[in-house]
Amino acid sequence: LDFNPDICIVLGGTNDLVNGRSVALAIADLTSIYQSLVDAGITPVLCTIPASSFMPSETAWDTLNQFIVDYAAVNKLLIVDFAS
Repeated sequence: LDFNPDICIVLGGTNDLVNGRSVALAIADLTSIYQSLVDAGITPVLCTIPASSFMPSETAWDTLNQFIVDYAAVNKLLIVDFAS
């Protein structure tokens, strides 16, 4: 935030899931990041997370990516869908 960019690309959540953090915590962290950027007048560009052989659960991966897609749609934010 200190650099005050016009946009910020946010690709997050992979390490959370790989390291055993819950999907709920990853969602809470991403929501906070997205909102902090918007509040600062910075346009977030949301990114879904690509598949990884290190993912402990395909369900967690799907849930997090669906959250990211839905959040972008509801808040009319840009998204790059790496998962697809």
